[in-house]
Amino acid sequence: MDRSKKRIHIILNPTAAKGRARSMSVAIEQKLLSLGCSCTMEHTQEAMQAAVMAGTAVADGVDVIVAAGGDGTCNEVVNGMMQAAVSGAKLPELAIFPIGRGNDFAYIFSIPKTVDAFCRLLISGRARKIDVGKVTGGIYPEGRFFINGIGVGFEPMVTMKASEYRRISGVPSYVLALLHILSHYPKAVDMTLKIDGRELVIQSQQLSVCNGRRMGGAFLMGPDALADDGLLDLTYANHPLTGLQILALVGRFLKGTQKSHSAISAARITSLKILSPSGKLVCHADGETIAIDTDRLEVGMYAHAISLICPV
Repeated sequence: MDRSKKRIHIILNPTAAKGRARSMSVAIEQKLLSLGCSCTMEHTQEAMQAAVMAGTAVADGVDVIVAAGGDGTCNEVVNGMMQAAVSGAKLPELAIFPIGRGNDFAYIFSIPKTVDAFCRLLISGRARKIDVGKVTGGIYPEGRFFINGIGVGFEPMVTMKASEYRRISGVPSYVLALLHILSHYPKAVDMTLKIDGRELVIQSQQLSVCNGRRMGGAFLMGPDALADDGLLDLTYANHPLTGLQILALVGRFLKGTQKSHSAISAARITSLKILSPSGKLVCHADGETIAIDTDRLEVGMYAHAISLICPV
């Protein structure tokens, strides 16, 4: 497909990649001009501004919205688009320029990180329908959409700690955060899971619901997840684990072989409710904090909701 005559709107987070994203904005515009294509661009300045910008871009009738930043920027743009979609709007295509810390969702689609390769993909790449999830609870009683996945328990604690580091990014930040959380190891939480209507009672420190395969820059939390199959991949520790047991499983999560371990259970689902009488549920969605102490979370999904420009 040739998008050189299409209306392309770029939403760029200038603080992504420790501020390196800001310097790329001019290079993106110049490269697109060299390919015979122009664009409009906005820089975000505060949290959730990308969602507002995306909603406005949808209303303005652009053909493509580019989320230029990390997984958080992608999440915000998707939220703005999906909020417009549930109101009946026709959505433009989505493109992702991965210039953040983890870039986990872009990774699974092999989206290039250089300006030259990305701009060429933007002009001629294929559009592929992908699924979008939604989590409700915590500080989002109205719900927040996600494209990569949510974590409950140990993994979001690591993600939240990693985001606190200002001078360290990428995998090293997650490794340091992992070691920190292990030194403050959480107890297992009582959970009642309602999986597509089936009820299961467990005690667990870790649960993930994945649309994409990777989280935390390196960990294959949903190794078999497909972002376009109309399903979400649930993976969870089916009984309490010690810190040493969790540490021993880290290698499996890096390789994506954790499901062969007896302590890990998995299922493909379309909906999930998590109830905890203790109210100790910690949750993130695409790296963004959803809850630190809620007693209820609900997860649903929208099949083939957004068209993503990608090379595969």
